[in-house]
Amino acid sequence: MPYTFLPENPVRGGIQQRYLDKSGAWDYLGSSKGFCFKRHILGIMKSIFKVFIFCLSFFVLGCSKKSNSTNQEFSIICTTFPLYDWVKNIIGENDSVKIDLLIDSGVDVHSYNPTPKDIVNVSKCDLFIYSGGISENWVKNILNQTGNKSLKVVNLIEFLEEKGRVLCVPDGKEVSGTDYCEVNLEVHDDHEENHHEDKNHNHSYSHNHNHDEHSDDEHIWLSLKNAILICNYLCQELCSLDSENADLYRRNTENYVSKLSNLDLEYENAVESASCRTLLFADRFPFVYLTNDYNIDVFAAFVGCSAETEASFETIAFLANKVDELNLKYLIVLENSSDKIANTIIKNSKNKNQEILILNSIQSCTKTQIANGLSYFDVMSTNLEVLKKALY
Repeated sequence: MPYTFLPENPVRGGIQQRYLDKSGAWDYLGSSKGFCFKRHILGIMKSIFKVFIFCLSFFVLGCSKKSNSTNQEFSIICTTFPLYDWVKNIIGENDSVKIDLLIDSGVDVHSYNPTPKDIVNVSKCDLFIYSGGISENWVKNILNQTGNKSLKVVNLIEFLEEKGRVLCVPDGKEVSGTDYCEVNLEVHDDHEENHHEDKNHNHSYSHNHNHDEHSDDEHIWLSLKNAILICNYLCQELCSLDSENADLYRRNTENYVSKLSNLDLEYENAVESASCRTLLFADRFPFVYLTNDYNIDVFAAFVGCSAETEASFETIAFLANKVDELNLKYLIVLENSSDKIANTIIKNSKNKNQEILILNSIQSCTKTQIANGLSYFDVMSTNLEVLKKALY
């Protein structure tokens, strides 16, 4: 489809304990032999104590493993919030499963670096789920360090590639002139019949690209259609890990997928009845999956989640011209983004009265947000309302 667009314990080695009598003098039992005998007895006692602790640790560990085996307990770690929330909905009320979110400090997924604690936690879990995009290249290093041969790893981009659902976007930097070239947004799939070829669907980026350089767009969660496929896939993986609760997982997945499917249908109906089919992102553009699903045309300041933050004069002029040409009433920015570029475009437009709307790309979240009830479904529902306003 063509588009325009723990501190450690202190070391105590070398420190010898000595004993004082009531007068404060060193007690050698009156002779060197007595001193040596006393040290010998203390040495034996220390050895016995060490053996006791060693055996006790194995006993406790063995009991722990036996308990886990009996209760079929296992742990899951997800890198980003959408993945975490999907799994939570599939698992439902099940105390035998422990699920953790790796990136929960509010840092953007593109800026995250794992801590030593993160590496240890991943090495101990039973199932590790990640998107598999370029921002998660650090995952390979972690997995190489875990030493956990029984760890099950799920790469969601690899799964979606098998379904022909991974989009490739061009790499490139902002242009220095007025050369806004057309580029093809390709579906990363070996089957030709899965490629989209809608000549009327365009995405425009104010970038000059090398057409031979492409990368997978990693924002797979911003497609409800992807979410439905992934939830069904994750359900299969969970059922294989915990067969005793398989029926529960299948019921939960069926109910959750039904909600996602209904929301997907609401998106389709909203776009179908819209008076406008174009969005202008005065920002980065991680919503390629969503706009591709519903055939929405897009103009954007930066492709994907480019590291670029400053738009050139040519970029501003190009986008301001599109605002006038298409009589656009709204400009889109991302959550936690500056509206500087958007305001500059508005100032350079003819009417200078456009409104700025915010779409949530769910690329970061905090523990507080999760505790307050943040959910993937609610965010995508809110995004739908923003979309309706922008297109009507």
